[in-house]
Amino acid sequence: MKGMSVLLLAGMTVVLVTLIGAGAVGQVGPDMEIVDFTTHPLEEVGIYGGMSAKVYANITNNGTSDAQNVTIHFYKAVGGGDYEEMPGSPINFEGAFPVDVIIQFSVDWQVDDNFGGDRMDNLKISIDSDESPSEMDDNEKEMTVRVRPNTPDLVVELATDFDVFVWAQDNSRRSNDTVIVDTYVYVQVTVYNLGTKRADSVKVYFTWEGTNIGSIDVGNVNAANKKPSSIPLRQFLWRTPTSPVTDGILQAYVNPESDITEGNNHATVEADVVDPGPDDLPDFAVVEIIQPQHSDPIYSYGAVEVKAIIANLGYRSNRGDPVDVVLRAGEEGSESNVAWTTIELSAQERPVYYNVKFVWRVEIDPDTDGRIIVEVDPNGNVTEEDESGSSNRKSVSFTVEEPRPEDYPDLGITDVKFVSPNGSYMGDNGTPVLFPNFPVSLHIYVKNYGVMPVADVPIDIWYGAGPNHRTEWIARVWINYLKGKTTSIPPTKLVVYEWTVPGNLSRGEWYLSWMIDKDNNTEYFNETDETGDPRRDNNNYTHVFWLNVENLPDPLVKDVTLEYASNSTEIPESEPAYYGGDGFGTINMIITLENRGDVSVTVNIAVYDEYDDEIEYKNAPAGEESRTRVYKGITIDDGATVDVTHEWYEWMRRGEDDYVHTFYINITWINSEYEKNNSNNNYVLVKTVVNKGEPDLTIGNLAVTPDYPTEGTNVTIVAPIKNIGQKATTHSFIVRYQWTSGTTGDWIVDTTGLNSWRIDRSLGSNDTYVHRIEWNWSGFKSGDYLITVYVDWDDDILESDEGNNDKTVTLHIRIDHPDIVCSAADINWSYNAWEMREDGETTYALIMERRSRIDITVHNEGTLDIEEDIPLTVSFSLWDDNSVTTEPVESTIPGGLAAEDSETISIYWTPPASADNNIEAWRMSVKVPSNLEEDPYDEPDRGNQNPVVKVLTIKDLPDVAVTAIAVTNEPVTRLTRTRVIVKVSNIGPATASNIEVTLDTVGGEEIGTKSIDNLTAGATRLLQFEWTPLQEGPKELRVQAEMQDMLELNDTNNILRTTVYVETPDKPELYIQGIITSGNYIGEEITIDVLVVNNGGDTANNVDVVLEINGRIEGSVQINTLAQNDPQTVSFKWKAVDPGNQTAFLKAIVDPDDTIDEVNNTNNQMTDVIELEEKPGGGTEEGPTGLYIAAAVAIGIGSAAAILFLMRKKA
Repeated sequence: MKGMSVLLLAGMTVVLVTLIGAGAVGQVGPDMEIVDFTTHPLEEVGIYGGMSAKVYANITNNGTSDAQNVTIHFYKAVGGGDYEEMPGSPINFEGAFPVDVIIQFSVDWQVDDNFGGDRMDNLKISIDSDESPSEMDDNEKEMTVRVRPNTPDLVVELATDFDVFVWAQDNSRRSNDTVIVDTYVYVQVTVYNLGTKRADSVKVYFTWEGTNIGSIDVGNVNAANKKPSSIPLRQFLWRTPTSPVTDGILQAYVNPESDITEGNNHATVEADVVDPGPDDLPDFAVVEIIQPQHSDPIYSYGAVEVKAIIANLGYRSNRGDPVDVVLRAGEEGSESNVAWTTIELSAQERPVYYNVKFVWRVEIDPDTDGRIIVEVDPNGNVTEEDESGSSNRKSVSFTVEEPRPEDYPDLGITDVKFVSPNGSYMGDNGTPVLFPNFPVSLHIYVKNYGVMPVADVPIDIWYGAGPNHRTEWIARVWINYLKGKTTSIPPTKLVVYEWTVPGNLSRGEWYLSWMIDKDNNTEYFNETDETGDPRRDNNNYTHVFWLNVENLPDPLVKDVTLEYASNSTEIPESEPAYYGGDGFGTINMIITLENRGDVSVTVNIAVYDEYDDEIEYKNAPAGEESRTRVYKGITIDDGATVDVTHEWYEWMRRGEDDYVHTFYINITWINSEYEKNNSNNNYVLVKTVVNKGEPDLTIGNLAVTPDYPTEGTNVTIVAPIKNIGQKATTHSFIVRYQWTSGTTGDWIVDTTGLNSWRIDRSLGSNDTYVHRIEWNWSGFKSGDYLITVYVDWDDDILESDEGNNDKTVTLHIRIDHPDIVCSAADINWSYNAWEMREDGETTYALIMERRSRIDITVHNEGTLDIEEDIPLTVSFSLWDDNSVTTEPVESTIPGGLAAEDSETISIYWTPPASADNNIEAWRMSVKVPSNLEEDPYDEPDRGNQNPVVKVLTIKDLPDVAVTAIAVTNEPVTRLTRTRVIVKVSNIGPATASNIEVTLDTVGGEEIGTKSIDNLTAGATRLLQFEWTPLQEGPKELRVQAEMQDMLELNDTNNILRTTVYVETPDKPELYIQGIITSGNYIGEEITIDVLVVNNGGDTANNVDVVLEINGRIEGSVQINTLAQNDPQTVSFKWKAVDPGNQTAFLKAIVDPDDTIDEVNNTNNQMTDVIELEEKPGGGTEEGPTGLYIAAAVAIGIGSAAAILFLMRKKA
């Protein structure tokens, strides 16, 4: 073949071919040939049960004249050597089939489900035409397709070594099968799916020596995911055993799959658990001082709260030994220890930062340089991996500022609350009532209305007989730290002091007084208001309380016990209470009251019943007519107990199922104004109540025969009735039967005319009586009916459980009728038809004035065959105007339709053009049979065979689809430029315009956007994007193609995704991270620091760094070794020379001669500018000391980010 081209026409792919030797001597007339016969997806890609596939055939005419009456048949084998035509087949080619073309035909194939092993399905195609019989030798082809089971097949792989849990910036690892005792290691596991169905909610479980040690959630795993390298590793954090174990077994397995035999869903690895070696040590570090920052103001004689983060960067924990953390602070160079604490940096289940907090009172004069130092393990008490101590401390330098008058603190006590564990009393005017030797918590609320924080501020407390009488000093409490006001809301500090009221105070009013900083230690701090004026009037606070000195009672409900009244048997707390029968009608509730006070007391108690509707609340006595009982005038001597018996008449609850009964016993009144403790006056009793001693009629399993009754047969219903109660029934009971179907139903009448049966007999405990009726159900339709039997229908018998007196069973009635079914899902389109999304729903779009074929499948879901032709009518009308119609299409299903069979017929419709060529919506109505109103087949359901569907007709619309994504270089490596090829196609019948194509990664990295001005029907465009990945690991690339101002046939194919795995290259990657300068005066020496970083996957040696200033090389330094993720700073000295415009242009270059093989050598430079100044005449004031140039560079997965901070100092 030669001269081949492709275009899209009438829903079929046509390949125009020039055939060599066409029209040979002796070959006259048409000669049809099946060029190839295949499936989509291809068999080697995977056909699996339950999927929607397509069957394709390329057909040509090798003859000398066009072929007429060409029909293509697609078949599928059904067993026994028989074939059935596939849905959508046969396909009748319209008009003459021309010579020297290849036309592609296809049908949809809904593959049967397959839950076992591989299955082989046989498919066949044949061609009918007017060619001579001698030319029909290549008119038929067969193929066998392997259908895989539609199940997941999960595979688990475990790494053969472990990653020791190390929270270290150098990402150190211990990679072998030996782990040390009592530490944490990462277990790496990979899960992928070799099956054909997605596995949902997958979980991986882990065991050590057969004992469960935890699990991780993997989520959903897509089917046919065969490449472990493209699947992200999952990590399980395992705490190793606390003692050595040789050759232990660690196993990982996924949740079992029910649809496939599993032999690969678990994996094991051996591990030796050993004692720590000499290198298995902790390594403590101060990660960061997060407060204060360089920019935070620190005031002279103010306070600072220091917050720092401590971590263990070593291979193991310090095994529970406490580690010292010290704060040193003061004038720079003269710092001293001001605070310390201890922490336990033991092993954790995840990387954990340890936060420490100190408070420092700044006793340094203004304009003095100070420094704060935080150090962990300052004395070297713990042996560490890195004994240099360089990472064990961090510091923050600052200049102490002199506060302005309005900056000083302004402290005030705003409220004091009295809180007592024995309950609180309040007088009529809200005054707290206290008692001698009475414990009370004084909650003191202090606010700071000023700007400066404070620390170690004293509050003194007194009591006295008057508001200004500070007779006795009680205590001094401290405000350890209270920050300053930074918003309109002043910060508040709660200070709590536990006070016991003295026992020698007299009855009457007393006053408590509080004062902040009573000595007014001005050296310590001054207080001013927001205008800067001194203020201390809010440092005082006074609160009155009433002291009652009488001896007090203390009544309480000590205990509640239950006993049966008939025999005084106590009911254990762990057992339920029984009622009903055998004398268990009444239960005695014995309430024990106790007085723990100093004097006798008289009380009233109330017993509240949770089920008493007349009780609306629990803490007040009920009316006398209520079931709730109030017991009045009970006197209890001091130190004595009294029992009160309450009769619980549980017979009032008879006839109900087991339940929980709750009682509230409250002391509602005492003959004393106060008591020692009013928090112990209530008691709650909860008891489960079980019925005992009544009959209980139930119905066993119903038997209905026959299982599927037909017309003219009687139904026998057998109902076994059993008494499972403790008593026999004392009189007769009624049995009734009922049928229901949907919302209709009635009582069943037996063959003798009865619909109710009285069983005139007594049924003893555990006795069974079998009741049986015969029912003639003539006149009912086919379907499922619920048969319910009721015993004791009128509730005449008192039972222990009235809720189990009925039983229901389903009766399947079959009457032989046909039942024609046709729904919207049975309507399919081909030829000039496209699926289209409108308002979130799928519909069809047809081309105006082009004929489309409609395939309508009709089912007979009844039990009786239809043996005559079935007429069918399809009508069309505008969706919004039923008066606008086209000529209805008539057809028939020849020969009728057998029971439980289906038939697909095809009709054709040509949508008319609209007046303005806009999109129009049509209503397509199918009526089968056409004379549906006459019910010619006596169907049980005639509401399921007249579907209505919405169809859109269009002039022409495009359909933009992203059809492929390809990455040109494999493997994809981090920091390497990668080319991504994207294929965008227009598979619609009209030109698409103004297409915007965006490539990004799922998660937020935008790679690029390109535009396509026009894309004709059937055309394809390849676009190239350049992408430089920054992080390693799986990355999901996403392409989205959208037309900006046009409607299209289908907007669900505009996005395509693919996953690539980004690896870290085994090369260095050098770049300049920052340039730092100090000074800018002309004629003085300036220090220029250059920060060089290796962000690659290997160490770089002999690294040259060059500094150019104003185009001239001013210096060169060589770094012997630059390890990955280990930034190094090189320094240059330059005497500033004015080039003429007081501007110096800096350029730092790493590896200027490209001698090092690295990932990317195009990013090895950084530029900066210094604005030079004339030094003020003879002055010594320093100018700006630097610039802020920072870069946050990802050093790799699992490592920290390197961040450079530099701050401009005030001039």
